[in-house]
Amino acid sequence: MANPLLLPKSRARFRVIIPGSGRKGARRETIVTHFQTAGPLSIQILKGSRRHGGSPVPFTWPAGVEHADITLSAGSVNDLKLFNWAAEAAAASAGIGPAAEDIYRDVTVEELDRFAETVVFRWRLMNAWPTEYVGANYDNNSNRYLIQRLTLTYDALRIVHPDLVDDAADTRFLLSRV
Repeated sequence: MANPLLLPKSRARFRVIIPGSGRKGARRETIVTHFQTAGPLSIQILKGSRRHGGSPVPFTWPAGVEHADITLSAGSVNDLKLFNWAAEAAAASAGIGPAAEDIYRDVTVEELDRFAETVVFRWRLMNAWPTEYVGANYDNNSNRYLIQRLTLTYDALRIVHPDLVDDAADTRFLLSRV
């Protein structure tokens, strides 16, 4: 059987699953693609501070969460669904396309083992949408579309245990922006 990936199986270490429905429930086809790299997975907890009663030492507290955008690099797909999602986001930002609520998706990123068979780490990007899509040079001899870089921004991050199929009840690792 031919390898379904254009990239060698051992190099496509991240499987990305983008469900077909947005916030408003618009039905689209689910996108499944593979990338060589994904990251950074970065969370910054913002700090608020205030001085009380002339104290020289400020009182501080956690004041929100900030996530760095995640960049997926060196990927390939069989069709233009991923590009169409990025084009919808661009059109929504210009006010000429679908409603902005339709571009948000809960994207799952799975890190695979070195044989690209078993999930070793999984995270879910809640309300994600593309901020950058960079295609690669196209190959006339292939029916695949190469993606140099896809950058996603998101509202919340959930770390999911690789053995759990449904993580809806597990909110221990839910980190969201304020």
